[in-house]
Amino acid sequence: MRVYNSLQIVPSSEPTVSSGARGNPVVQLQEALVNAGYNPNGVDGSFGPGTRAALIAFQRANGLVADGIAGPNTWRALAAAGNGTPSAPSAPQAAGEPTLAMGASGAAVRRLQQVLNQDGFSTGGVDGVFGRQTLAAVDSFQRSRGLGVDGVVGRQTWAALDGAPRPAPAPAPQSGPASSTLQQGASGAAVSRLQTLLTAAGFSTQGIDGQFGPATQSAVMSYQYSRGLSVDGVVGPATWAALDRNAPAVRSGPSPATGGTSANLVAQRFLGQQQHQLEYSGQLPEDTWVPLDEDCANFVSSCLQVAGKLPAGQHNDGVVGLKNNLLNDGWREIPLSQAKPGDVCCFDGPGGNYQHVELFNQWNGGSPQYIGSNNILADGTQAICTDDGSWAYRVHVFAPPV
Repeated sequence: MRVYNSLQIVPSSEPTVSSGARGNPVVQLQEALVNAGYNPNGVDGSFGPGTRAALIAFQRANGLVADGIAGPNTWRALAAAGNGTPSAPSAPQAAGEPTLAMGASGAAVRRLQQVLNQDGFSTGGVDGVFGRQTLAAVDSFQRSRGLGVDGVVGRQTWAALDGAPRPAPAPAPQSGPASSTLQQGASGAAVSRLQTLLTAAGFSTQGIDGQFGPATQSAVMSYQYSRGLSVDGVVGPATWAALDRNAPAVRSGPSPATGGTSANLVAQRFLGQQQHQLEYSGQLPEDTWVPLDEDCANFVSSCLQVAGKLPAGQHNDGVVGLKNNLLNDGWREIPLSQAKPGDVCCFDGPGGNYQHVELFNQWNGGSPQYIGSNNILADGTQAICTDDGSWAYRVHVFAPPV
């Protein structure tokens, strides 16, 4: 992958850039993402799905709002990642490699995986995608070298990978920050590690920011329920042990303590998660045979089931089939202006009528916001995210019986 060495990012003067944009700002964004280790599928000045997927991965890895929009905070993070023009030269990253975290992709990730495998830390293959197994390998490597175990490959981790002498053995895990008992209100490196492990297990904390807030507590409770643990939202020895050994799920569906009655609240629990991982995680009653690029109705059907709005026998993996089942159950089509959270929204688009389906999430400054499984990843598969529906020719909104 080409590295751009002459980028000059001035965060205060960079324009906000989002899907559909074109021109020099998009070129600069794409070059900055390449330098940071995130592949936008080309530097062509066109903000398409590949650029959005790379941007969301970068935002998520840097604790930003993962909305796929390059605003001031994102430009600042890109500049800080080595794409800016600091007043004095900074020390080079070990081996000239970028900082990497879960969600990154490209040549730097392949090199990371190769070195980890050579050192005996299996990444499950060398595919250039920083996923769950690569994260586990990084964690194990960092622990073995006495480094901070945060799953992020920065200067110190690269130096150790590139042959730095092995330090004295790290303290036993139970004495380190990762085993500290955590609950809502906690903050710091141990919380960041908790959020990283939960995200890797498929339970979105809506960012890795080191702050144990409501979203992290909800993810903890859902994880505890899925692993047969006491559902209290407190991360103690049993929860840490399950996370550290990647314990398999023993129960599916949402925790009774976190389940909501509105389908969009169910969907919010999975924001940022890759659909093809969610499909097999057991967290939702999804059909696993559905193709990875056709999951929208599978996801919406499952959220409706969990919210008690759709009988299990009426789960449908097609947009038209789901719509027909809802109409047969007494759902009715209403104007978009009357939409409420949890309503089902079917979209007409370039591919035809009833091409896509999502849940209505909220009104955002007078504009609709939807949530669902969308084609935003570079390989054409889907992730759970919000959407403004601006691409659609028409939206059909269906509300449940009164």
